[in-house]
Formats: sequence, C-alpha cells, structure tokens
Amino acid sequence: MDDGADWILFFMMCSFAGWVLETVYASMKKKSFVNRGFLNGFFCPIYGFAAVLIVQLSGWAEELGDGAAWAAAVFGFAAILTVTCVEYVTGWILLSIFKRRWWDYSDNLWHIDGHICVKFSLLWGMLAFIFAELIYPLAERLIAAVPSSISKVAVWFILLYFLADAIASVRKALHERGPLPFTREEVLRLDEYEACVRELLDNDEVLSMERFIHHHQTNCLHHSIQVSYISFTLCKRLHLDYRSAARGGLLHDFFLYDWREHRPDNGRHAFSHPRTALRNAERHFHLNQVEKDIIEKHMWPLALSCPRYKESFIVMLADRYCTVKEYSGRIRALFRPFPLATTFLFIAARSKPGKQEQRKN
Repeated sequence: MDDGADWILFFMMCSFAGWVLETVYASMKKKSFVNRGFLNGFFCPIYGFAAVLIVQLSGWAEELGDGAAWAAAVFGFAAILTVTCVEYVTGWILLSIFKRRWWDYSDNLWHIDGHICVKFSLLWGMLAFIFAELIYPLAERLIAAVPSSISKVAVWFILLYFLADAIASVRKALHERGPLPFTREEVLRLDEYEACVRELLDNDEVLSMERFIHHHQTNCLHHSIQVSYISFTLCKRLHLDYRSAARGGLLHDFFLYDWREHRPDNGRHAFSHPRTALRNAERHFHLNQVEKDIIEKHMWPLALSCPRYKESFIVMLADRYCTVKEYSGRIRALFRPFPLATTFLFIAARSKPGKQEQRKN
C-alpha cells in the first residue's frame, strides 16, 4: 500500500474490526448490547493505530530473518512496543482528560495503573502475529481491488464522518465528566485542595473579590479560583509545591478594586496590580517565599523581574490560559451577529495570493 488513501482505508477497516471485536466481547459478557468504544460510532481508533504500527514493524522485522526469528520479532514488537504502549498511553490520556476508564485491568496480575497487564499484552502479541501473517495480506488485496476513484471518495466520506463523530464523542464525554470544580462550594468538597486554600476562602476580604468584574463577565474571585485549581493540579502531577501554587494562584489578583473604573498609577494597572495584590495578601496572611514570588511576578514579562520558581511559571501560564478562555466568549459574541460579513471576510482573505489563512477562535 503506497497510496495515502489506501492507508487511511486500512486504518478505518482495522478500527471498525476492533470496534466489532470489543462490542461483541463486551455484549456477550454482559448479555446486552454494549458500545465499548470511546466514539459514538463504529470505530475504535486504537486498533487502527496499532494495526498500522504492527504492519510497519513487521516489515522491519523481515530484516532479522524468516520463520521463527520473524515470528518472535513480530510478537515482541506487538506485545511491547506497539499494542501495549498504545494501550497504556491511550488509557492514561482518556483517564486524565475525561476522568473515566474505558477498560480496567486492575483485577489482573502484574498490571500497570490498570491500563495494561501481562495477560492481555501476551494476548495482543499473539493476535498481532495472526494479523500480520493472515489478515493483513487479505486486507491489502481487498483494498487494492477497490478502484482509485471510489477509494478517494470513500476516504473523504469516512474522514468527515470520523471527524464529526470524534467531535460529538468528545463533547459528550466532557458533558458526562461534568464541569471542573471552580465554585467555592464545589472547591471545598475536594479535601486536598480544601486543605490548601480553606483559610483563604474563609476570609471576607478574599470573598469580596467576587464583587469586581475582571475579564469580560468573569469576576475576580471566579478567575482566581480557576487559576488556583489548575495550578494546584499541575504542580501536584509534577511533584512540585502544589500548596503554595494553590494559595499563590488564589491571591495573585487580590487587588480589590474595579480596574475599569479605578486606574491607579496613571492607568498602569497591568504593571502595578501584582504589587498591590502582594501588599493586601501580606496584610491578611502569612506567605512563604514561593507564594510571594507567584503573586508579585505573575504578570511577567510585563513585570520586569523574572519568576524564581517553577510554581510561579505554572501559575503565570494558568493565568494566561484562563484569561484567553474568558475573553474568547466576548470575541465569539462580537462576531455572532455578523455571520455573513465574517464569512465574506474569510473568503476574501483566502482569495488573496500570498496571504495565509488565519483562524479566529
């Protein structure tokens, strides 16, 4: 298969076959229909990725020899380097983003985080050998028999369906996961996070941040809790000082005024408010050096002094992310009343030679 369209068809065929295999197995086990795939439709992409990798590695294994050497290489590559790695990475990503497991090997011996285990890795290795020896040659002949004109049309149709299904499935999974705990009441249900910021959220001055609109329609307290919680989560994953990140993130905009109406230092709010927030925070709480650095330098590079700690950089990036997300709603609202105008401008921009397409989010 030399044509890219052939490889896409092969990927989709294997993804569909994997979906059938998983669905039949799970439905027989539960005695009712079960859609085991992440997608709503009829594809399990993990099987497609694994199949493409197995084919590529089986071709490389031919250089090691024929017969038993080739079979052992294919089995080893499939069991360790391809299927197991793909399965572990996919399981970790799905659990990290959607807080849900689509498979769990925790009840099996010698498992790693429930994502992979020795028993199923050996099974995948045997299936990969059967796939490379018997199924792939059959699939290759079947794809070669499809006329080129038909295969290209089929590829575009399948890709559009796959993209629409992926978008719908991700939105559904995010909805089922529910919103992240950014309100005060939801935050306090998280024991670890609560232990870090309970003192701050019990302070009336901190709660008064809710009165001040910060970015677009987001108030200062809501914004600060988002930054604090994201920084807490990232620092905990990276084995950093997550307590200081959570506290510093919550106090980084503790300036206590509406910067749209009150502009201190001749309108230099963006440059001066970190120092104001630090003074207010020191007046109410005992801060360590990391927390002080987070609050004072979260506006770098507008603030000339560079952050000293990794936690400060993480809070700074979380603050930028939340700011962009909060203002994106305003940008979408500005363009929503003018769909025809924006469509015309988009087409005109694309029609100009030498101009690159610019996306507006």
